[in-house]
Amino acid sequence: MFLCCDQEHSFVHTGEVQDTTKVLELDESASTLRLLLRLLHLPPPPPSLDPSARQTRRMGQPASLYQGALIPFPLLPDMLRLADKYDLSEPLRRTLHSHLFANAFIHPLEVYSFATRSCLDDVAA
Repeated sequence: MFLCCDQEHSFVHTGEVQDTTKVLELDESASTLRLLLRLLHLPPPPPSLDPSARQTRRMGQPASLYQGALIPFPLLPDMLRLADKYDLSEPLRRTLHSHLFANAFIHPLEVYSFATRSCLDDVAA
Protein backbone atom coordinates (compact mmCIF):
# COMPACT_ATOMS: atom_id res chain seq x y z
CA MET A 1 0.00 0.00 0.00
CA PHE A 2 2.80 2.43 0.81
CA LEU A 3 4.86 1.61 -2.27
CA CYS A 4 4.81 5.29 -3.24
CA CYS A 5 6.79 6.04 -0.07
CA ASP A 6 9.74 3.85 -1.06
CA GLN A 7 12.99 5.55 -2.05
CA GLU A 8 12.74 4.61 -5.70
CA HIS A 9 9.21 5.99 -5.89
CA SER A 10 9.95 9.14 -3.92
CA PHE A 11 8.79 12.45 -5.32
CA VAL A 12 11.81 14.26 -3.90
CA HIS A 13 13.70 16.09 -6.63
CA THR A 14 16.90 14.19 -7.41
CA GLY A 15 17.84 15.96 -10.61
CA GLU A 16 16.03 13.56 -12.89
CA VAL A 17 12.52 13.88 -14.21
CA GLN A 18 10.10 11.71 -12.28
CA ASP A 19 6.60 10.59 -13.09
CA THR A 20 4.30 12.42 -10.67
CA THR A 21 1.11 11.08 -12.24
CA LYS A 22 1.11 7.94 -10.10
CA VAL A 23 -1.93 7.50 -7.92
CA LEU A 24 -2.18 5.71 -4.61
CA GLU A 25 -5.37 3.64 -4.62
CA LEU A 26 -7.11 3.31 -1.26
CA ASP A 27 -10.18 1.29 -0.36
CA GLU A 28 -11.81 4.09 1.60
CA SER A 29 -14.10 6.75 0.19
CA ALA A 30 -13.14 10.41 0.23
CA SER A 31 -15.43 11.13 3.18
CA THR A 32 -13.90 8.27 5.18
CA LEU A 33 -10.38 9.49 4.44
CA ARG A 34 -11.41 13.01 5.42
CA LEU A 35 -12.67 11.58 8.71
CA LEU A 36 -9.38 9.72 9.24
CA LEU A 37 -7.28 12.81 8.52
CA ARG A 38 -9.42 14.93 10.85
CA LEU A 39 -9.05 12.26 13.53
CA LEU A 40 -5.27 12.31 13.15
CA HIS A 41 -4.97 16.09 12.92
CA LEU A 42 -7.34 16.98 15.76
CA PRO A 43 -7.71 13.98 18.08
CA PRO A 44 -10.86 14.32 20.18
CA PRO A 45 -10.54 14.78 23.92
CA PRO A 46 -12.18 12.13 26.08
CA PRO A 47 -15.68 13.04 27.27
CA SER A 48 -16.05 14.33 30.81
CA LEU A 49 -18.87 13.60 33.27
CA ASP A 50 -21.84 15.97 33.38
CA PRO A 51 -23.21 16.32 36.93
CA SER A 52 -26.65 17.56 35.73
CA ALA A 53 -27.28 14.61 33.39
CA ARG A 54 -28.64 12.34 36.12
CA GLN A 55 -31.49 14.78 36.79
CA THR A 56 -32.30 14.97 33.05
CA ARG A 57 -32.42 11.17 32.87
CA ARG A 58 -34.75 11.04 35.90
CA MET A 59 -37.19 13.25 33.98
CA GLY A 60 -37.40 10.54 31.30
CA GLN A 61 -35.28 12.19 28.63
CA PRO A 62 -32.40 10.17 27.15
CA ALA A 63 -29.23 11.96 28.10
CA SER A 64 -25.62 11.00 28.29
CA LEU A 65 -23.86 11.27 31.62
CA TYR A 66 -21.08 13.01 29.75
CA GLN A 67 -20.82 16.65 28.78
CA GLY A 68 -19.02 18.36 25.95
CA ALA A 69 -18.76 17.29 22.38
CA LEU A 70 -19.41 13.60 22.01
CA ILE A 71 -18.50 11.97 18.73
CA PRO A 72 -21.89 10.99 17.25
CA PHE A 73 -22.49 7.26 17.31
CA PRO A 74 -22.96 6.90 13.51
CA LEU A 75 -19.35 8.06 13.01
CA LEU A 76 -17.75 5.88 15.69
CA PRO A 77 -17.88 2.47 13.95
CA ASP A 78 -15.99 3.85 10.94
CA MET A 79 -13.51 5.67 13.18
CA LEU A 80 -12.82 2.54 15.22
CA ARG A 81 -12.45 0.45 12.06
CA LEU A 82 -9.93 2.95 10.68
CA ALA A 83 -8.08 3.02 14.02
CA ASP A 84 -7.67 -0.75 13.82
CA LYS A 85 -6.87 -0.86 10.11
CA TYR A 86 -4.18 1.83 10.24
CA ASP A 87 -2.94 0.80 13.71
CA LEU A 88 -3.45 4.21 15.30
CA SER A 89 -2.04 4.95 18.74
CA GLU A 90 -3.43 3.28 21.84
CA PRO A 91 -4.37 6.59 23.56
CA LEU A 92 -6.44 7.55 20.51
CA ARG A 93 -8.18 4.15 20.56
CA ARG A 94 -8.93 4.50 24.28
CA THR A 95 -10.46 7.92 23.60
CA LEU A 96 -12.65 6.47 20.84
CA HIS A 97 -13.71 3.66 23.20
CA SER A 98 -14.64 6.24 25.86
CA HIS A 99 -16.78 8.10 23.30
CA LEU A 100 -18.43 4.81 22.37
CA PHE A 101 -19.14 4.11 26.05
CA ALA A 102 -20.53 7.64 26.50
CA ASN A 103 -22.91 7.07 23.59
CA ALA A 104 -24.28 3.96 25.30
CA PHE A 105 -26.59 6.12 27.40
CA ILE A 106 -28.24 7.53 24.27
CA HIS A 107 -27.98 4.53 21.89
CA PRO A 108 -27.80 1.51 24.22
CA LEU A 109 -28.77 -1.25 21.80
CA GLU A 110 -26.63 0.02 18.92
CA VAL A 111 -23.55 0.49 21.12
CA TYR A 112 -24.02 -2.91 22.76
CA SER A 113 -24.36 -4.72 19.43
CA PHE A 114 -21.35 -2.92 17.93
CA ALA A 115 -19.22 -3.55 21.02
CA THR A 116 -20.20 -7.22 21.06
CA ARG A 117 -19.40 -7.69 17.36
CA SER A 118 -16.08 -5.88 17.81
CA CYS A 119 -15.06 -7.81 20.95
CA LEU A 120 -15.01 -4.65 23.05
CA ASP A 121 -16.03 -6.40 26.25
CA ASP A 122 -15.32 -3.41 28.50
CA VAL A 123 -17.79 -1.28 26.52
CA ALA A 124 -20.39 -4.02 26.13
CA ALA A 125 -20.47 -4.76 29.88
